[in-house]
Amino acid sequence: MTLGSRVLFFSPSFGDGGVERDTVNLANGFIDLGVSVRLMTRAAGGAFLDQLRPGVERITLSEINPGGLGRELEQVLREHPGSVVLSCNDADDRIAIAVKRRLNGQTGARFYIRVGTAIVSRIREDRFHHLTGWLQRRRLSRLYRDCDGVITTSRGAAREIVNELKVPHERVTPLPNPTLTPGFGVGDPPTGLHPWFAPGQPPVIIAIGRLARVKDYPTLMRAFAKLRAQRDCRLLILGQGRQRSRLEALADELAIGGDVDLLGFCPDPYGYLRQSRLLVVSSTREGGPIVLIEALALGIPVVSTDCPTGPREILQDGRYGRLVPMENPDLLAEAMAETLDHPPAPDFLRQAAAPYTQMNSSRKHLRTMGLGHMLADYPPTLPNVPAR
Repeated sequence: MTLGSRVLFFSPSFGDGGVERDTVNLANGFIDLGVSVRLMTRAAGGAFLDQLRPGVERITLSEINPGGLGRELEQVLREHPGSVVLSCNDADDRIAIAVKRRLNGQTGARFYIRVGTAIVSRIREDRFHHLTGWLQRRRLSRLYRDCDGVITTSRGAAREIVNELKVPHERVTPLPNPTLTPGFGVGDPPTGLHPWFAPGQPPVIIAIGRLARVKDYPTLMRAFAKLRAQRDCRLLILGQGRQRSRLEALADELAIGGDVDLLGFCPDPYGYLRQSRLLVVSSTREGGPIVLIEALALGIPVVSTDCPTGPREILQDGRYGRLVPMENPDLLAEAMAETLDHPPAPDFLRQAAAPYTQMNSSRKHLRTMGLGHMLADYPPTLPNVPAR
């Protein structure tokens, strides 16, 4: 197979999350490296799809049910034999591997699954009935065994798949996220985003992510309340979700409503991030948290819970940011105070983000999928991010 072979992203469930942003960054990275790319989605447009390079061939799926979607994928693979199929969502993975089983090698296509979350931890955290959890693990084990390779966003997620799902280790490869594009952080941050960023205002702590149970914002708000009792500071949370009313009620209960702002979804959070003094990740589960990488690349100090599976790896066992136990507001507040008082140097923090450039990640993905034999060695240098 040559570099002229096409990578086909099969993404009927394409939405507006981090997995979709990674998909677009990889597709663009592959195009920049001379690899032909197709993207199959049901969505006709959207914030991330609008960022695709002109060279990415779009195929809009017309079917809705899994059987119909599978037939559309099979037709494309028969028309373009030798494709490398990459799916990045559990529902899409199931359709793609069903097509692989049905084709039985007829088109020469290879099928890879990219797992953007700590999926085994997710099953465990959801507190399934014992039998239901066992069935979930069994289904995933078969799915991952039947594809040509599984790509994870952290070594911890890879270990879970190998150890708990009994997938052969040679089929599972952890690779860095393609987070940092060449234009990341370029230019001055916009002014007037929020009155809390005006000169002379107290330091702003920021959290970014959907308002979901897994992000455990109640622990962050309780930690912030403890910190606010000691010093003047503010908390911004960027994201939307079902937990909003509960979090607003908790802020009132903790008497911090005037110092907490739930801003909702923000398609371009970097201006807020660059003007904040500290990023906090309070999750009980992550895959490879993109926002940690982005903050480090911008030289913004970070504190994170030591949740499965990505933060410890990104922060290199706490070297580049404090790691605290999950669901512990006291220790989280202590770590936030210490980091505000003694922030690491921005240039030091940027070192941790070096592996997560779009080009470095794209090359590693191509090598893993058997398309990297013509690629030259490439140092994982950072985009030219201006100093704060």
